[in-house]
Amino acid sequence: MEQRRAVSNLNLAFDTSPAKVAAIPAMVRGRDESQAHTRFERSHLLSIAETGLRIENVYYVTDPDYGRYADIQHAINLELLRRLRREKIEFGFATRTMMLRSAEGTRGVPGGQRRVLGAPRRLSTGGLLRRY
Repeated sequence: MEQRRAVSNLNLAFDTSPAKVAAIPAMVRGRDESQAHTRFERSHLLSIAETGLRIENVYYVTDPDYGRYADIQHAINLELLRRLRREKIEFGFATRTMMLRSAEGTRGVPGGQRRVLGAPRRLSTGGLLRRY
């Protein structure tokens, strides 16, 4: 083996603007090309998953050594995290919409319309708390 192919998925929040999603491939290309022994292949919004807008990224490490690959992947991930934070782009995560029905329709909503119960709240610990 002369090189290693690396594939990573990036899940962005559903409310990420189309302009910010469109900017991700250039951001990913920049982070990949900033590392020695790498060759950028592609970055595309390939699907809309239950965890968010899924962007698939592919690059090659031109050295077959696994340790070097892991070091490069670590550096690439840290740089991407910095860039996403700087641009205020949030990661996606799995969410669920619950619909509660009673004899009169959906609880608390006239006419049985859909109601989202609680939004995730960020804690200072970085965790998520759901209200229902």
